Amino acid sequence: MEYLHVWTIFIIFFQTCIAVSICWLTLDCQLSPRHGEYPELTLMKMLYFFDPEACHRVVFYNVSRVEGRTVQTTIIWPKKNAVAAKYRRLVQYSGSFHVIWLLLAILNVTLQQKSYGFYCALLPCSGVGAALLLTDLVYTAMFLGDLQYTGTEEAILSYIGAVTNASTIFPSPRGSPPRPPQLGVSDTSWASLLMAYCCCRGVALWVVNFWVIKDNYFYGLACHRRILAEKAVLRRNARAVGL
Repeated sequence: MEYLHVWTIFIIFFQTCIAVSICWLTLDCQLSPRHGEYPELTLMKMLYFFDPEACHRVVFYNVSRVEGRTVQTTIIWPKKNAVAAKYRRLVQYSGSFHVIWLLLAILNVTLQQKSYGFYCALLPCSGVGAALLLTDLVYTAMFLGDLQYTGTEEAILSYIGAVTNASTIFPSPRGSPPRPPQLGVSDTSWASLLMAYCCCRGVALWVVNFWVIKDNYFYGLACHRRILAEKAVLRRNARAVGL
């Protein structure tokens, strides 16, 4: 087996294991908020990983606001989370794409020296890999678009519907609009930035995938042309012998 093939299978297998693991952890609600963890981690899980409807449970979150010498406290538990529901669909697509890509890469290694291997394995493998590269960029752009909605704790809770679609204890007066972020509230936009960075595979791995796809395609194309040329020579020799 060529060094390029070994490297390709290793890279794709490594990423597939990570993608499938994240898919399982998310869909099985293993990344739900837990008691005693950092509030920032709880917020990130509530934002992207925890959908109360899909997980069939609720998570209580304590929201405190200081206004002058008064501290207002609200215990809130979202009933729905459209943002996390969308993310669950994204990880399903990503996990499926990775498994298909790995299977096609293995098939490509097996059929590399066959004349039909170019069309049956290499082209589909390159196509799925290119689709994954494009999907990564789309997902990255989506998470970067969330920056405007995830700048503060209050903004995140409003974005996931925890203000209008939740139950509360000690709620604010009915009909009162969501309060603007208060000065001194910590910046939580890092959550969306981190997700965007991970979706782009830390940039470096995205570039590695690009070169893996490109190198395998042109190597496979060269093998395909060589096989066709050898077959053409054999046909000419057969005709010459027949004459």
